Amino acid sequence: AGYWGSVYGERFGGKLLLTASKESQKSVKAEEFNDYRIVVKGDSIKVTINGTEMVDGKIEKMPEDGIIAFQLH
Repeated sequence: AGYWGSVYGERFGGKLLLTASKESQKSVKAEEFNDYRIVVKGDSIKVTINGTEMVDGKIEKMPEDGIIAFQLH
C-alpha cells in the first residue's frame, strides 16, 4: 500500500524513480485482481492500473536492455 504503480530502480541505488500519487492509487483494488499496463519506449515509462495513469515520465540513465519485474511483499 502506498507504492502501487510506482517505479523502483534496483540498479539505480535502490530508490523510487517515479512515484504514483495517492489520488491515482485510489483506483487500485487491494483485495482483487488489477489490470496493469506498462509501456517503455527508450527512457520513457508509463504505468497504468485499472485504466488510471499512475506514472508517466523519463528515467535518466535508462539501460538499453534488461527486464521489467514486479516486486511483491
